[in-house]
Amino acid sequence: MLSYEMIEIVKEAVRNDKSKTADGVYLYLAEETGEVATAMAVERGLKNKTLKENSASECVDVIISAIGLFYKLGGTDEELIEIFGRKSKRWLKRTQK
Repeated sequence: MLSYEMIEIVKEAVRNDKSKTADGVYLYLAEETGEVATAMAVERGLKNKTLKENSASECVDVIISAIGLFYKLGGTDEELIEIFGRKSKRWLKRTQK
């Protein structure tokens, strides 16, 4: 389960990296998303390449990058909890139709 401590580590990393603007973090997020696609293609035999990490591990990089971008854009802990709760309930509701 994602913990408060893990979120704090991401927030600290975002604060420490003064070289990356929100745009830079977004580009990193896009790059990580591409790595998920590549890993999935390799795992499904659609691409021949040696992977450093599997697709599940690459997904965690996407999650970390997205959380970092959220905070870089000025998001707060309270907003993350509220928005995540609302949107996850919406996702669940869609799957129950």
